[in-house]
Amino acid sequence: MPTHRHRPLLSLAVLAASLAASAVAQDAASQPPAITGQNGTYQLQIQVDKLLVPVVVRDKQGNEVTDLTAQDFVVTDNGKARPLSGFTIERHLRTVGGGTAAAQSSAASAASLRVLLVLLDDLHLAPSEVVRAREATSAMLHATLDRATVAAVVTLSGRVNSVLTNNVAVLDEALAKVSSQQILRGDTSDCPTLDYYEADQVENKHNTLMQNALIQSVFNCNRGMDGLHDTDIASRLVDGAAQRMMVVGHQDVQNTLSALTQIVSRIATLPGQHTIVLVSPGFMTIENDTLAQESRLIDLAVRSNLTLNTLDARGLYTTAYTASEAAGSMQGSNFIAREEAHGLTTTLAENPLSEVANGTGGKFFHNSNDLAGGLRALVEPPACLYLLELPMDTVKKNGAYHRLKVTLKRPGLNLEARQGYSAPKAVKGEAKE
Repeated sequence: MPTHRHRPLLSLAVLAASLAASAVAQDAASQPPAITGQNGTYQLQIQVDKLLVPVVVRDKQGNEVTDLTAQDFVVTDNGKARPLSGFTIERHLRTVGGGTAAAQSSAASAASLRVLLVLLDDLHLAPSEVVRAREATSAMLHATLDRATVAAVVTLSGRVNSVLTNNVAVLDEALAKVSSQQILRGDTSDCPTLDYYEADQVENKHNTLMQNALIQSVFNCNRGMDGLHDTDIASRLVDGAAQRMMVVGHQDVQNTLSALTQIVSRIATLPGQHTIVLVSPGFMTIENDTLAQESRLIDLAVRSNLTLNTLDARGLYTTAYTASEAAGSMQGSNFIAREEAHGLTTTLAENPLSEVANGTGGKFFHNSNDLAGGLRALVEPPACLYLLELPMDTVKKNGAYHRLKVTLKRPGLNLEARQGYSAPKAVKGEAKE
């Protein structure tokens, strides 16, 4: 990497005020005006009459397509066609030889400064994933930082919050402090032990196949002790474990999205061009209120002109149980049903990573063990971003989640766009239409 003078470090106090990440630990009084909270759960209120849908379009070779017009796009909302009320094209400078052309010809100004935030999801990263993520992030920073770019390393738990700098040694020091903080997890002493998806299948979806498989797991994990074989008792144990897991899983996702919302709202106040890269093994937004929370996060990022890029830190993974996971209560006739649920859990965890990236015009890197290469690809903003504007004055203000689909009239192209949004809720005294 060419030698250069380091940009002076930005104050730790300034960055801490801008990027305090923990939704659990922060006092509600310290939140920006757009966020209010109670008991650590924050709800973002955005009063808008337009919905912005960023779209990135590429050809079959992966090259960005830059010559489309509003007439090339078709948008459906819950299956019904929606007209556009506005259409904008944003174009971004590409880096050239380790910096923007402007930065190479003159000293970088505040306007041309690139701010890169590497956000490590220590709330979900397993210890082995943390090690790979730290190594990949360090390799990317050594390869990409220059005089026109400053970066920070931040964790979702708020335990690591570095200064903004292009001094890689300082950032490496912050990376060394990152560790797994999997605080909200199910009770491994439960009989049966189950995950958030399985709990949702029992409590909300009333899936009898899953219920029966978990009852069999109760019989298996009690084998050799009191020899429990009473189906009614086993069913109550399943319900109790599922209820506890629903509380834990739901709180985990709420905290994750609240932390992301706080970071987006604060980094938007910094000067320059912003890029956020979230490194995470994923999490699940399988309940309506967390889908709505995710939608508000996307809205905030788009209106703040922020791109969220995401990387699946698991790399290449298998959806099958490992030998240790299949032991104990995962034996016998319940194995097939629970292994299928495990596979769905593994793949569903990708959904929020894909949705926030596509919804903000970012990129989602997954299914590859080249994490460092993926990070290098993610730090580049799209050269061309199409912003589709949809009117919201005809949408019922009932808080319902809407499925969006963006297609192109021109064949042979691929696009990335947000897949849904939550309708605004009527304010007190206002009709829901």
